[in-house]
Amino acid sequence: MGNYEYEPIKKLKENNKKKMFFMFLTIFMFLGISLATIYFVYRFNDTRENTITSGLVDIDFKEQSPSIDLQKTVPMADEIGKQNEPYIFTVENISKIPLRLKIGIDILNSTIDLSAIRYALYIDNEEIKVDNLGNLDSENNFHIIEQFASGAKIEAKLVFWIDYYYEKAGGTFSGKIRVEGEQYDIIYKETTGSDTIKETVVSNVTDTCTEPNFNGGLVAINTEGKLYQEGNKETIREYRYIGPEVNNYIYFNCQDGKEQNGDNCEIWRILGIFKDESGAEHIKIVRNEILSGIFPETFEVEGTTYNIKVNADTARWNYSTSGTYNNDWATGGLQYWLNAGSDKETKLASDGYMSYLSKNAKNMIEETKYYLGNFNSVYDTAISSYTHERGNISCNESCNGGDIWEGNQTEWNGNIALMYPSDIGYTASSCKWNTTLYNYSTNNIPSTSWLYQTANHNSNEWLLSPASNSSGQVTFWFKSGIVADNTISGISGVRPSLNLISGATIVDGEGTVDSPYQLNSGQ
Repeated sequence: MGNYEYEPIKKLKENNKKKMFFMFLTIFMFLGISLATIYFVYRFNDTRENTITSGLVDIDFKEQSPSIDLQKTVPMADEIGKQNEPYIFTVENISKIPLRLKIGIDILNSTIDLSAIRYALYIDNEEIKVDNLGNLDSENNFHIIEQFASGAKIEAKLVFWIDYYYEKAGGTFSGKIRVEGEQYDIIYKETTGSDTIKETVVSNVTDTCTEPNFNGGLVAINTEGKLYQEGNKETIREYRYIGPEVNNYIYFNCQDGKEQNGDNCEIWRILGIFKDESGAEHIKIVRNEILSGIFPETFEVEGTTYNIKVNADTARWNYSTSGTYNNDWATGGLQYWLNAGSDKETKLASDGYMSYLSKNAKNMIEETKYYLGNFNSVYDTAISSYTHERGNISCNESCNGGDIWEGNQTEWNGNIALMYPSDIGYTASSCKWNTTLYNYSTNNIPSTSWLYQTANHNSNEWLLSPASNSSGQVTFWFKSGIVADNTISGISGVRPSLNLISGATIVDGEGTVDSPYQLNSGQ
């Protein structure tokens, strides 16, 4: 290895006739009028401001390496060439939509054989590719990030050198480094994860309780909260998985850069597909198992300390050491802990649950409007609780389902929450949707719900909605199947739920327990 590393230098000294190679990299900026295509350009030895901002991405050229050192492109082995000073720049998606990002090279002019011009690309200090310019594909792209989420940022490093075996003396090269950001939601309009999943919708299901061959599947729900009846020209409100056996398994929180499998990813379940206020569709998922072993004893937010941990598997919904608490999720201790750590790389429990998510997982989460209307365990069904969760009438003494306790927020925007009571109710067969959720442990209802049957429901679990009978109570899902009230200082398990960005794409998998859906890694 030692002789190999130093042989290029020896060769240069012995060959006095060989001329130095100079690589002139001309990088300039051009804004195209085609679909969100952007070219970023920087001129060699240009001392002007190196930050270029557009409507979609921000490019920052690092001052310590504003250009390739032309004296360091002489023939050398890869091991030496990769040690040259890199050309460094960062790319950040400052748009409100996900992008498909391309980083490539356009060849302007070269008297050198392109196969002799070697390069190495690094993304976030990870070596992505070492190759020569002669092997670039027809689009001159050597790296594509299919899912460059809004707010995502990468650091790219490029190193160039001349191949050690290139014999021809002299020559010049000029080219441009190109970065393109294309609107991901337009490119993948027909192939989003939502569209992929909707291909499995069970059609012509009118009564899932009485149809003998129906074991479960994805169904469409109409505006009244009932099964969508094709042919009646109803409006589809959403899509949900119902019944005891459904193929809604999905990998999430996979280790960055690792293969998606059971060793590197968590198993989550798809609750369904829901539209936001803009009409964009989002896949809503819930963790297959309750959280265990990561709760901190306490969690402090702006001077208030919340008791969180009870044991390895259970926590409190909202219980401060000072005794100042209520059933408002927007100011709840569990809410603060679940969403803390969204901008951190550490995995300390004190940083919050978001700190335990991979970089890619964080980028796949859509900030969502969650509704905080009350739940009434006396009469609320799957259908009525959905409506009452969206209630907005303020009350301070007697709060019926759908009302909001005085001082509580009617809605909350955030990344991670808990399931609604209606999410529990709608997993059962459709003829159970008019049964009160408090009675879901009777009449064999749990046996018709995939969430109860196969999502490891072995503990009481917190739900999102406040209880209507007391400002000191919220809802929880009892392990027998019922949805009932519990005090906010009580204990239950925690199963996070969230919405994926609308551009999330399913690239593999069948949704089965043996072959969960795989999301585009975004790397």
